[in-house]
Amino acid sequence: MARFNEILVGRFNRAVQKLCAIKGAPPTAQVSSEVGVQIAFNQMGPDFRYLEGWNVFGGSVDLAPSVGNANGIQFSMDNLNAGQRGATNAIGVLHRLQIITSLADVVNLSENFASTNNLGGAQFTGAKLDSRELVAGSALQISSIQGVVPALGLGIFRFQTQANVPYEIIPIDSDVGIPMNGVHNLRLNSQVPTLNVEWWVNFWWRERFLEDSERT
Repeated sequence: MARFNEILVGRFNRAVQKLCAIKGAPPTAQVSSEVGVQIAFNQMGPDFRYLEGWNVFGGSVDLAPSVGNANGIQFSMDNLNAGQRGATNAIGVLHRLQIITSLADVVNLSENFASTNNLGGAQFTGAKLDSRELVAGSALQISSIQGVVPALGLGIFRFQTQANVPYEIIPIDSDVGIPMNGVHNLRLNSQVPTLNVEWWVNFWWRERFLEDSERT
C-alpha cells in the first residue's frame, strides 16, 4: 500500500541513509506534513556530492603553439556524429573552467544543440575525483584540435586573455549546466586563427543520472 506523501526518488533516501548510517528500510520514505529533518541538498560541500548521486571529474588539456593555427576545445554530450551513445540520461555541470594562454588571445565560448563531430585532436573523458565512484569514465566527452576552429551556432561569451595570466571562464563555486538528455555542445576557439599561442585549459565538472521525472 502506498504511503502518504511517499518519496519515490531513491537517491535522496540513500543520501540520508549513508550520511546518518541508518540501517534497515529507507529513513525518509515520506515528506513530512508538519515538522521534519532538513538537509540542504547541493549545499553540503563536495564530500556530499557522491551521496547525492553525483560523480565528480577533473581534467586538463595542453594545446601547444603552432604557427598559423589556432586552438579549440569542445565539450559534448549525446553527440551521435562523434560516436557517443545517444540518450545518456545524464546531466553534467561544469563548476570550474580556466584558461591560460602563452600570449594575449581573444577567445569565443559558443554552444549548439545539434549533433556535430568531435574536434580531431586529443580526446579526453576525465579523471574521477572521488574514489567512491564506481563509474569507469564520464559521459561528457572533451575533444581538442589545432587549426582554424569555427565557433558553434550561438556565441554566448567572448573574452580577451593576457599572457600567462589565468582567466576564470567559470569561477570556482559557479555552475554551468552542459548536457540535459540531448545533444549539447560547448566550444572554446580562438577569434584570431593566425596566432601562435599555447593554451592550458583546466576544467572540473560533475555528472549524475537523471531521474525519470527530470527528462524532458
